Amino acid sequence: MLFTSCNNQDKELQNDAIGKNVFDYRYENNLGNPETLKGTNGKYWITYYPQADITLLARKKTDLILNAASGKKPNLKQ
Repeated sequence: MLFTSCNNQDKELQNDAIGKNVFDYRYENNLGNPETLKGTNGKYWITYYPQADITLLARKKTDLILNAASGKKPNLKQ
């Protein structure tokens, strides 16, 4: 997977999160309650965690994290 506009913090977050179950990751890292973002649809769930200031993109069918970024990113893509 290629991420062309990521900073080092995002790359570390992606290395840590991608491929993991979004619920397990949330609890293991004490991320708190998520805010579902506007880009969420029937296939993808985009969640923002204010306590950690990160956004996660997960596939609803598998609950696996596909992408992660620092900050609030409602348009986060795979």
